[in-house]
Amino acid sequence: MRINYKQIPETFQYLTLSFTLFSTNNLFIYAAAGAFGFFCSLVPIVLMIAAVLMRFFRTSPEKLIDFISSSYGSLYHSFDMPNVMASILQIKGVGLFEIIVGISLIWMARRFFLYVMQGMSCIFRVSAKQKPVIISVISLAIEIVMVVIVALLLFLSNTFESFIAMTGIINLMPFFLKKSGELLMKFLPSGIYFLLILLTYRIAPGCKPKWKICAFASLGCTVIFFIVDAFFHIFIDMSRYNLIYGVLSNVIVLLLEVYTFFMLFLYFAQFIFVCQYFDMLLFEQMYLLPGKDANRLEDAFKRLLFIQPKHFTNSATIDFAADDQIFAAGDDSSVIYYIFSGTVRTFANNHMRYHSAGAFFGEADCVTYRPRTESASAETDVKLIPVTHDMFKELLDFSPDVANRLLKHLF
Repeated sequence: MRINYKQIPETFQYLTLSFTLFSTNNLFIYAAAGAFGFFCSLVPIVLMIAAVLMRFFRTSPEKLIDFISSSYGSLYHSFDMPNVMASILQIKGVGLFEIIVGISLIWMARRFFLYVMQGMSCIFRVSAKQKPVIISVISLAIEIVMVVIVALLLFLSNTFESFIAMTGIINLMPFFLKKSGELLMKFLPSGIYFLLILLTYRIAPGCKPKWKICAFASLGCTVIFFIVDAFFHIFIDMSRYNLIYGVLSNVIVLLLEVYTFFMLFLYFAQFIFVCQYFDMLLFEQMYLLPGKDANRLEDAFKRLLFIQPKHFTNSATIDFAADDQIFAAGDDSSVIYYIFSGTVRTFANNHMRYHSAGAFFGEADCVTYRPRTESASAETDVKLIPVTHDMFKELLDFSPDVANRLLKHLF
């Protein structure tokens, strides 16, 4: 298999843009809020799923406790699960008090979905609007359906396990089938995570990203979280933390795991946004590129990474030899130019300026719909990327930072 070295800079651009926007959007705070929101919603969500499993699917409490203790040790040790299950079974009828408690549980559980949606809105730049009551009701119904789906998947998993154990089919299976089944059951929670993350990435943004990108991001989020979670359990000595924090040690570790998950979840959501709007984001970085005299290491890295975007060289580029005229005063100004390589000189009001690689020129006339007020010539051999008025206007609508930079340039 041959490595396509031309794709390496573009891959770094994707990853750098994702991390930069993750930091700019302050998604660390959304991850922390999501983690605390999920943790506060954890008990009501578990209660809702457990109630659905035991009341409607007739799952025995012992089976449910065994499943939680084997698959979610931190959750099992953080709460007294046997007493929680016993409390659910003690409810024989549904009265006004039970209805009020049920509505309160659902409302508390909604905090988790709320923080997820706020983070996705920040990433995909969706302004928060007041939703009509009917939309809120539909949203609540979808969230309840998701809880029921999770409960159904867990029920089917437990039923299948019980059927295998009761019939003794597992003893008749070949070794490789037996091991395959064990691996399947071991990775079933990760499969559920993958499906739920995939659906969230597809539905929550509101702009319907491509399924392929959502699947790739969901797989990356699930696999990396699985690896990080495995490292947690290998290197964290719970007996040591039990001595210091007592019962709270499991809660702290669980909270840290959930926070890690939300960090990965939001980073890959940001990655989807970068994939969907890569052209605009790359264009934005080109326009906001730091000057060649920038001293900061971060600015030097940005210039190195974005100054010659190979992504745009696949489209039409224009070459000029040294001393060739690019445009003259009075010409049409429907196009601005980005200098991919070389140096350009512009002349206006008896003043000459030089523009090197990584700079735009001609945008002031283009955005104001006026004929050229300056002339431009190639100082050296140059390669230019033309940008139409419509493309530049789309960039201004997309990026407030570009609009601010343009205003400073104009005034």
